[in-house]
Formats: sequence, structure tokens, C-alpha cells
Amino acid sequence: MKRSTYLWLLIAFIIGAGLVLLLPHNGAQAEESALAQLITGSIYDRQAQPVAGAHVILTLGSESALIAEATSQPNGRFALSLPEVINDTLIIQIERPHFKPALIELGAPMIQDLSNGQSIVLPDIILQRRISPAFWIAILIFIAVLALIAAGKFHNTIAA
Repeated sequence: MKRSTYLWLLIAFIIGAGLVLLLPHNGAQAEESALAQLITGSIYDRQAQPVAGAHVILTLGSESALIAEATSQPNGRFALSLPEVINDTLIIQIERPHFKPALIELGAPMIQDLSNGQSIVLPDIILQRRISPAFWIAILIFIAVLALIAAGKFHNTIAA
């Protein structure tokens, strides 16, 4: 074929593709589902550092039945999705190794907000560190090594 024939075929293809793109179409669209209520918050230690990997559990206060659970992210944030509306006392339990567990009871105004379909954001949660026997053992070894170095009984290179 001649070069002009290829040019006319190219122009016809471009016009056809443009028309197809301009035609209205009813593509598949995501259905809007009811948004679940969320309880979100952030967990920090006493030095204002985010606590990652904390296990956050939401339970009914009277029955201790598990409703939702989540794990805090590296930035300390968590989100609990409620599958249904709850009209009872809710308790949030936060557990993490080397920290004291925290219990937060949600009051009536927060539960009312959840019942109205709103999500709530908790104020920042501060976890207290737990001082275990391992901490005291490490402190005693450290002090003993320093005392031996100061007394000249233990050489610095060996201690290092």
C-alpha cells in the first residue's frame, strides 16, 4: 500500500479511539457502604516516643467479650473498627512487653457518639514502663564492674 493509505488509516484509528473515549459509559463503580465507626488514638511512652507493636483490645465492660483488636503502628497510632453499634460500657486494654498494661473506659458521651455513627479520637495515651528484675540485675552488674575498675582490680580493656 501507499504511504497515503497508511496515513488515512492512522487518522481514522485516532478519530475512532477519540470517539470511544468521549462516549458516556456506565463502568463498574464501587458501591458506597456504610462506614464503620472507628476508635483511633496514639500511644506514647513517658519520653513522648511512639510505642509500636502495642496490642490494643476493645471489650464490652460487663462481659469482657472481645469486640475489636489492633496493633499500634511504628508511629504509635492505632484504629479499632466497630462492627456494630454498642450501647454498653466499652473498655480498651493496651498491652506491650516492658510496659504496664493500660485500661481506658469509654464514657457515656463517647458511646453516644459511636451510636450516632461518629468516630472518636482518643487523647494521647501514655504507657508507663515496667521495671523488671532484669533491670536491677543489669544495674548491679554495671555498678560492680565500675567499682572493680575504680579499685584497679579489673583492667579497662577486659571490662570493655
